[in-house]
Order: sequence, then C-alpha cells, then structure tokens
Amino acid sequence: MSISISYDGSRAALFHPAGRPTVFGRDIPDAGRIAAVCAESSRLAYLRFEDPGDSSLKILLGDALAKVGISSLACFSDDSSSTEAFAAVLPKSAGTLIAFRGTEPDEAADIAIDLGAVLEPWGQGGRVHAGFAHSFSRIRAQIERWMSGHPVGDGALVVTGHSLGAALATLAAAAWRADRLVTFGSPRVGDQDFVALLPSVAIERYVNCCDIVTRVPPKLPGLFVDTAPAFYISSAGRIVGTSWSEQQIDTDRSSARERYLLEQAWVRGNVVVRDLADHAPINYVRAFI
Repeated sequence: MSISISYDGSRAALFHPAGRPTVFGRDIPDAGRIAAVCAESSRLAYLRFEDPGDSSLKILLGDALAKVGISSLACFSDDSSSTEAFAAVLPKSAGTLIAFRGTEPDEAADIAIDLGAVLEPWGQGGRVHAGFAHSFSRIRAQIERWMSGHPVGDGALVVTGHSLGAALATLAAAAWRADRLVTFGSPRVGDQDFVALLPSVAIERYVNCCDIVTRVPPKLPGLFVDTAPAFYISSAGRIVGTSWSEQQIDTDRSSARERYLLEQAWVRGNVVVRDLADHAPINYVRAFI
C-alpha cells in the first residue's frame, strides 16, 4: 500500500502530536492490524482527556477508537506525576488494549521523569529507570482496578505507547505479563536482568530512522539495554523490520540527515534536525498506512 501521509518535520507534529484528525476509519479500516492500531492509539493518547472541565477530548478519543471497533474506553491520570493512559476493549473479544501517553514538553513533571536516568531495583527482578518506575507506580493501581472488572479472558493483553509512554508500556508488560508489547520511539528502560523478565511477551520495538530517543540512555554493559531487536523504519517510511544490517541502517540514516538539512530544516515551523523530527508520532503512524 502506498504511503498516504507525508513526512512531517514540523514542531507541531513533535510537540502537539494529537493535533491532527485520526487516521482510524480512513487509512486503517479495522483493528485487525494490531501494530497499526497501536501506532495510532499511541498518538491519540496525547489527547488531553484528563481535563475534568472539558469532556470533549475524551469524547473525541472514544469516537476515534470506535471507528475501528474498540470500545469501553477508560482514562487514567495522575496529576502529581503527569502520567496518563487509556484502556479499551478490542473488537471480537480479541482482548484489551492499554496505551500510555508519552512526554509532553510543556509538562515539567514529564521532563523530570525523563531525566531520572538512574537505575533502581524492579520488584520482579533487575533494575529499571527510576523516573519511569515512579511514573508507572503512580498510575498502576488505577489501571489494575479497571482490569479487575474487565478480565482479558482468552483475549490478549496488548500494551503500547510512544516515547515515555513506550517506557511505561514496557514496565506494564513486565508487571502484568502482557501478551504483546508494541512500542514506538522508546528510550531504554532497564538492564539485562529486567529484560529477561519479558521472554513470554511478543515485543515489537519500532525505531524510526534517526529517532534520537531510541538511543538514550546510552547502551552500556551492566546498565541500560534494548528490550528487543529494532523493527527499523527506513528514511522512506517503510518498515524493513530486522532485515537490514547495521551498515545498511547507518547508510540510510546518514543520507536521511543530509536530505533533511537540504529539504526540511530551513522550512518555517520545522525542527532543525531529523533526529528530532523522526520522533514525531505521526512519522511512525505513516509507516503503517
């Protein structure tokens, strides 16, 4: 299928990712393509549905999910840590989807969480990013109460998120023994012993070309490691998965940065480097269209 969404290097796409209409019902016709649904759900998680004085964005989110048959929306929020997520039931008894919101650049609490890059013990084993662990702990009980009333049964528990949301989804997958973890632009979350807790989880870790967030915190022996091999998205917006060599990826990234400087960096309203522009959620979504 040809890509129907153009690459977006704008600051709006990066900093206000839920500002454009949903692609559900137009480019993603149903919930059968779970990774595609997760990509758009991770973007829609940035809708500020937690505002008690304005229910319109929660309604907008519910309407968008309904376009692909996802129902029973529940939203969760912790004001002290600025942690948000939503849960919903997948169609045809396919299970439960839980999507965590990523970093909001105008939320000081989110920035503080991202900067808390020291490792602390994780209850089930290994060590994880202290900031991510704190954020997850603030919203975990809310979601678990909802889950107790909406048992997955024979369906799958699918957790997803973008950026900080991807990190929280990773912790959730370990805590709840999720069936599937689908992340977009995820930073590294924990050490090798933590990652060893996830062998039964089907993990899809999508990395969009030059996305700088996927390379932090630095990968060092005994410290942070990747949760799984990257499903690489090329500079042309194609999912090549794990089929490319490191040399092919390095070549693709180098040419992408050069083209961005020539064609995009000088455009009014755009971010100045591709390493940041590639982190925008819509530039993940477009790979599935």
